[in-house]
Amino acid sequence: MKEAMEVKTFEIRDSATKIPVMAVKIDMYALEKPDFEQFRDAGWAADEREIIYVIELPNPCRTSFDPFDWQTNSRTFCDAHIYIKTEWDKLVSGQVIDVEFINGEKDTCKDNEWKVRHGLSVS
Repeated sequence: MKEAMEVKTFEIRDSATKIPVMAVKIDMYALEKPDFEQFRDAGWAADEREIIYVIELPNPCRTSFDPFDWQTNSRTFCDAHIYIKTEWDKLVSGQVIDVEFINGEKDTCKDNEWKVRHGLSVS
């Protein structure tokens, strides 16, 4: 049976930017009836299949399900959120989401900062 909610963490990177986030993919069709009804009561349409929330982990802990709704760092959050949403099944938890690389501004993706900090090999 497919999980109703899947959680992954990512390291969003951009020019002089590193933002740890948690993303939650919600499969509306896999939810139990009470959970599904909670989302319906919150305004979600019954025909919406998947929702992906991105939650900024440091304060002020902003969150959005809409890639175009980020108020600050709009390019960084918007581009990263769209990428997470479209590439979800290919992404692994802990992966770097490098906005400069995604947009073709850099030839290589940045390394995970925590791996570099701990001297671990980066693949």
